[in-house]
Amino acid sequence: MEKYLINDLNISGYKKIITLLDYREKISACLKELKLLSTFRGKVLVDTALVSGINSYRFIEIEVNKDGSLNLNNYSYSEVNKDILKIANSIIKKEPVWLKNSILTNSQKELLATY
Repeated sequence: MEKYLINDLNISGYKKIITLLDYREKISACLKELKLLSTFRGKVLVDTALVSGINSYRFIEIEVNKDGSLNLNNYSYSEVNKDILKIANSIIKKEPVWLKNSILTNSQKELLATY
């Protein structure tokens, strides 16, 4: 079963957006096992909306280590612009089963489903 999705972003210095899907999985555990290609360099944006809610902790900015793992010792919560928010919401909208089974309130689920 998928625990996350990885999509290209290439906006505001972020090369990828990683959308966490399963609220039953601890965020830190999921991020520890996630690995990108070792040739990948740059920052990624992690969207935790489905697992931690739509709040100021929704987006996490993380650098990628040389081995492709995420540098969990150096991350920050990030506010994103409208373009990134639109992309993040459209990714979630395409995952109706995960959206339905997320921790979001019914009104938040309906909002994202119709985005």
